[in-house]
Amino acid sequence: KNLSKVLLWAGKKREAERFVARAREVAGGEGDWELHYNTAVVALDAGDPASARDSLLEAVRLAPGAARAWDQLGVAHAALGELGPAVEAGERAVTLDPEMAGAWNNLGTIYDQAEDPERALEVTEKALAIEPGFAEHIQCLVGYNEVETMALQALRQVRQLETGDQADLGLVQRVEHDHLV
Repeated sequence: KNLSKVLLWAGKKREAERFVARAREVAGGEGDWELHYNTAVVALDAGDPASARDSLLEAVRLAPGAARAWDQLGVAHAALGELGPAVEAGERAVTLDPEMAGAWNNLGTIYDQAEDPERALEVTEKALAIEPGFAEHIQCLVGYNEVETMALQALRQVRQLETGDQADLGLVQRVEHDHLV
């Protein structure tokens, strides 16, 4: 099932597509959800989010509990500018597997794309709590300028004062420090 990925990474897009099509034939057409998932990964890597979305819709139909498929469905929807369905799929992924740091990261990126920086920060904090050393998890914060970062910090401080939750400020303070230094 990973041969299509290897072929794609080797720059052999046509061979990867033929392999996936042949695997579908052998599996009797519909195949299992992972075949559709892998087809979608190939399509996303090849810059075809519409085909990826279609394959992932079939994958989640066959395996509604497959968090990886929901996660990538959110990525495909976002690539197509379909932000409502992207958020729904991303939220479903993290509900199914709350320890999947990559899904939290992708959801943060989707919220950032939807221009909801506070929610983007919240879900990115969850990704960092799972995998603190995984630098890609802060990709949705990179574009924030000093004013935006300070505004987010102010919102967090207000929330912290309202709830008495001291842990809520940690990442915002680190991000603000990194942006201001």
